[in-house]
Amino acid sequence: MRIFLYVSVVFLFCSCKLFKKNSSSSEEVSKTEKTEAASEPEQPNSTIEIAEAQETNVMMAYHEVCDVFLAVLQTQNWEIINPFFAEPDLARYLSPKQTIDQTDQQIREKMIGPMTQRFKDNIGKLRKSAEENSVDLTKLRVQNCLYFDSDDPATVPRVLSVELGDGSKVYKIPVTVLDYKKQTYVFEILNTTRIFDK
Repeated sequence: MRIFLYVSVVFLFCSCKLFKKNSSSSEEVSKTEKTEAASEPEQPNSTIEIAEAQETNVMMAYHEVCDVFLAVLQTQNWEIINPFFAEPDLARYLSPKQTIDQTDQQIREKMIGPMTQRFKDNIGKLRKSAEENSVDLTKLRVQNCLYFDSDDPATVPRVLSVELGDGSKVYKIPVTVLDYKKQTYVFEILNTTRIFDK
């Protein structure tokens, strides 16, 4: 709900700013601002879609990752998501000191393997939660795919909110991703609890 509030406020702010740029006289701007201020609701309008918002730190992106995530959640077909899991080259970039004397095989066994297994375990937890709450995973579709940028160094994974809907409810699953050499890699599912709770 906080995201909807924040996005709505930013959208309204941007709309006002754009209007000011297009206005030909300051008198018209003043009259319009007074009219808009009087008619603006105190609460954000629930009909504003997140997809309409243009914000500097939240972007509509990474749809391929979200589509693959949903497919894996529905089928547990790991082959389709394997290209998005980290490679030794990426591990060396992120942890140069820890990987300096490690072979590719050692990096896969000690670093990438456990992280990949955690991801798979969390997919299992999400599937179990969906089953316990009578959520039909086959009916889910990607409603939104929100990438949250930050001022952190490029080596720090970003959050991607995979928002899945079945026509009656939207379920938000946060995962971490990182871009490296024009490829997006998936790291962790940040939350598996209460995602599919009624």
